[in-house]
Amino acid sequence: MVNIQLSNPFSEETFNLLAELHENLSFDYYLEHSDDFREYVQEPFQKLFQQVISSLPSSIEAYMETKKGIFCRLTEEREKESWDFYYSSISPKGKKNFSSIQLYTYLDYSSLSLGFRILDSKIRKSFLENSQEHKRILTYILGSSLSDSRLNFIASKTGNQKKSKHKAHPLEAKSWLQNPRKTHHQVENILSKKDVLSMSGNDLVQHIKEIFEKLFPLVLLASSKNPIEEICDYLDLLESPSSTQPFYSLKDCARETGFEEKTLTLWLEALKRKKQAIIYGPPGTGKTFLAEKLAQLLSQEDGFFDLVQFHPMYAYEDFIEGIRPQSKGNTIIYPLVPGRFLEFCAKSENLKGNCILLIDEINRSHLERVFGELMYLLEYRGREIILASGNRFRIPENVFLIGTMNTADRSIALVDYALRRRFAFFPLFPSYQVLKCYHKKSAFPVDQLIELLVRLNEEIQDPHYQIGISFFLHKDLHLHLPSIWQTEIEPYLEEYFINQTDKVTLFRWERVSKGLISSTSLSTGKNSFE
Repeated sequence: MVNIQLSNPFSEETFNLLAELHENLSFDYYLEHSDDFREYVQEPFQKLFQQVISSLPSSIEAYMETKKGIFCRLTEEREKESWDFYYSSISPKGKKNFSSIQLYTYLDYSSLSLGFRILDSKIRKSFLENSQEHKRILTYILGSSLSDSRLNFIASKTGNQKKSKHKAHPLEAKSWLQNPRKTHHQVENILSKKDVLSMSGNDLVQHIKEIFEKLFPLVLLASSKNPIEEICDYLDLLESPSSTQPFYSLKDCARETGFEEKTLTLWLEALKRKKQAIIYGPPGTGKTFLAEKLAQLLSQEDGFFDLVQFHPMYAYEDFIEGIRPQSKGNTIIYPLVPGRFLEFCAKSENLKGNCILLIDEINRSHLERVFGELMYLLEYRGREIILASGNRFRIPENVFLIGTMNTADRSIALVDYALRRRFAFFPLFPSYQVLKCYHKKSAFPVDQLIELLVRLNEEIQDPHYQIGISFFLHKDLHLHLPSIWQTEIEPYLEEYFINQTDKVTLFRWERVSKGLISSTSLSTGKNSFE
């Protein structure tokens, strides 16, 4: 496909004419220079706007009126008046363009402005009601998109839009979504004359298109009867797993994890009762895999699950909320930004199904610092508390937490008791039956490998440091086992038996491979380890 390069439709003459009209604001002056205005202002502007419309996604074009009454004039002949700006906008189909909701573009002698605004009081009321009702999920699904340094939030309503358009509200996008009453229901981007003239035609079209695409969800919020559903469809968000995936049964989970249905049922009942659990055990036991499968079981009916990984530098500001410096034009602002858990809860609150947040390596962070006020809410579900910022917060009833804890990193005994009693704990130690089931269809001599692992783990003695089975869950294990053992198992043993080199020697590959080699040769017909 050939990429057509468009020249900039505007020139110095465009802005000079509008500046002269600004200084000589009369109908007669316009008539004297009408041919110039048509050549340098009206026709270039209309051409640009039509190119923008033709580049918009079909979902926007289908919802908005893009053909009739989308331009205003520089003059009103009946009133013998003239204006020093040229204006165009699109509105939802069936609504009056210049008195309802608009995605607009506005050109005057100093700049090109574009944005979203509401002109009708009834629609403004609907917008406010929808914003308040869905404010938590709006922060999640639109917060990042609207946190664009190019966007300004207009402060107050004035009769003259030309005067008001340079008054940018200091609110950051997510704060505005939490309380849009503080603004004039208008979001705008302003390109200076210098910016406009420095851009190519393609750049201008792309710039306006991007701004309109970011702001279109606000049109849906103001005009749709089901705004969240339509916004999510537009953004392809929050698609229910049950609508795209086959039903996942307890039998499926038992087959994939190797655990008995009885054990899985016990864990699921504990999860539903406590709403938060930790799967703990030594490395390589499949803790994260099991957590994902339990989450899949729980979240099928209009729910979802997501994962976050903790680490030593993970903080309260990352998980709950905190101040984040951001660039807005030439200014650095310090908005209060929701953390990962608050965003997850906002997304969950508008769903009926179970929503599970998986916290991988939960014990690698300072949990008491990361959780903060969450310690109270984990025990008293349904209650509301005031966060350090002054914002009120509660955990939705459909939110569950599943953490995974590697006991080789940090003993479970070191976890604060106040935190421990808020979680159910599921031990996960090496399950050789799972390993046997996995290799049931392969020719690999898994019984000999299991005997080796039993001997090795008996030598280790401490159950929290045992060698897990996930190292060996490979379909072509006969090809990879030498590498796995020498590059993963041996370094681990060298660290654990740091002052007992004789024990490491017992389990060097050249020693342990002999029995496996002979067995593998019998089952595969060749020596796979040579």
